[in-house]
Amino acid sequence: MQILKMNWKDRIREFSPIGIMKAAIRLIKLNSKSLLFFTFLYKIVMIFIMLPLLSLCFNFVLSKSGYSYITAENMLSVIKNPLTTVFVLLLLLLFVLFSTVEVGALIACFQSSREEKKITARHMLVSGIVNTVHLFTLKKATYLLYALFMVPTANCLLIALCVKFASIPSYIVATLYKLKYFRPIAILLIGILFLVTILLIFVSHFCIGEHKGMKPSIRNSLRLLKKRKLRTVWYLVIWNALVFGSLFLIYLLIMAIVAIGVVLFVKNSLVLAMFLSILGKINMLFLLLLAIFGLAVNLAMISAMYYRYKKENGEDVRIRSLRTKEDKEKNKTKRFIGAVISIVLVVNIFYFYNLFYNGMFGVEDALSPIKITSHRGNSISAPENTLESIESAVSELADYAEIDVQETKDGEVILLHDSSLKRTTGVNKYIWELTYEELQQLDAGSWFSEEFVGVRIPTLEEILQYCKGKINLNIELKLNGHSQDLETKVVNLIEQYGFERQCVLTSANYESLVNVKKLNPDLKTGYIMSVVVGNFYDKEYIDFFSMKSSFVTQRVVKEAHSRGKEIHAWTVNTKNEMFRLKNMGVDNIITDKPVKAREVLYSKVANLTIQGLIKRVVNQ
Repeated sequence: MQILKMNWKDRIREFSPIGIMKAAIRLIKLNSKSLLFFTFLYKIVMIFIMLPLLSLCFNFVLSKSGYSYITAENMLSVIKNPLTTVFVLLLLLLFVLFSTVEVGALIACFQSSREEKKITARHMLVSGIVNTVHLFTLKKATYLLYALFMVPTANCLLIALCVKFASIPSYIVATLYKLKYFRPIAILLIGILFLVTILLIFVSHFCIGEHKGMKPSIRNSLRLLKKRKLRTVWYLVIWNALVFGSLFLIYLLIMAIVAIGVVLFVKNSLVLAMFLSILGKINMLFLLLLAIFGLAVNLAMISAMYYRYKKENGEDVRIRSLRTKEDKEKNKTKRFIGAVISIVLVVNIFYFYNLFYNGMFGVEDALSPIKITSHRGNSISAPENTLESIESAVSELADYAEIDVQETKDGEVILLHDSSLKRTTGVNKYIWELTYEELQQLDAGSWFSEEFVGVRIPTLEEILQYCKGKINLNIELKLNGHSQDLETKVVNLIEQYGFERQCVLTSANYESLVNVKKLNPDLKTGYIMSVVVGNFYDKEYIDFFSMKSSFVTQRVVKEAHSRGKEIHAWTVNTKNEMFRLKNMGVDNIITDKPVKAREVLYSKVANLTIQGLIKRVVNQ
């Protein structure tokens, strides 16, 4: 029986989080290997299924909505599209099913730990699937609605960090935050969600574990929480603070190790930029780890409280863990699960190959920070529009290298900014007057410095071969009045090398971009504007506008984003201008100083103290 009257020592002991945290750790520890293996593998398979589906749905809905890019301004329009509703509901249903199987598997694991029995990862998975199948009755299927807000609440820390580090969510939240009534409404909604979550915190154990209906599960959860609500909140707060604090200490240690590594092994001019670049990947890794293990860690504490409260009430724990009857059935189940996982992994190899090697436009772009484009290769460190300048752009961590392409007399597509060869080779001739063979006799590097004597003008094909998997390209089409179907040749080369998702095409000639879109609608096009006046935002064949940075205003960014188009600004070389454009939310800056740009634009992802120490070490 629950003790109703307690002295102050008993009351302190009751609210002490030490005992309940030890109980939660024991639930994790006894079957830690199976728990780790199941949770990691299950979430990876879930990501392998959800990410491709999310990306496909995202791109399909955007194309049907008439946008190439999602922003805070056009999001409402995209949401209103009926297709968005359909896809969101389907993806939510799939997510809830995955999460319900996981919760069922974790409950079976923690029950086995409580009974001091071993459980395999396969047994956990089978238990989760069987428990989920049992939900598909009229009285229990409503649990899926509960899971819609229960699982996100269990991963609230992950969601908060995503909002902080991912540009589009953080931009949307910042925009909403400025609205007059957003803050009180948001606080009220969060408060209601938190209260409901606490009151229904044990619904999963009753509904999935004990196979009760949804209404009895709600009543039992409320009954078990009677006179324990404050204690429950206190336990959860302390537990999450402990988990987050431990992760944060590990995170700081990794940051320090990375900082020491880059200081020791990277040249001074690249130290801070390299640190920020690596740290961005570490941030994503920690977000991934939170996504994988966040639910399991919190459910361990919830399970510990469930067992404790049941014991205090003198009640039996009637969690039903699955028992397979024969080894034959076990082997069949094992083979079936192995086959399903193998199929999922094989099918997704192609998807992730494209993601990491060919690049990708879609969800990943929408969530990414501002991109950095190095001007004419990296024209401040090497002769512009040469292979050496592209290599320098790669070494200085640019996201894109901007290049200019034209045609020779015999129709070869080469890299060159001016129509005349005078400035970069010393030969007073136009590009259309020389064949490619004649062009190869010219020195395009000695004008820059003696270090680059003998550098040649490269072909676009050579650049595509080098850049594959290394850096994206911004390919500007230079129409000089002597072109021989430049757009077709460039598009054919891009398709030949599978470079479609690793490049954008720009031009100051709108008709040239129309031709590109007709040749390949999936290529991303940018209109270079020398003057920014009038209503130019609705041009049909344009995905972004490239303009001088001084032309960029908050209104220009907002108008472009509201139509699903990006703003790329050039040529941005000062710290103040970089900050200004960053605050206005431009999508890409073109600069002669990619290292400096990364230090300015990516500074929010790192600990400022460590950044300061790195700067002091480098400047000594």
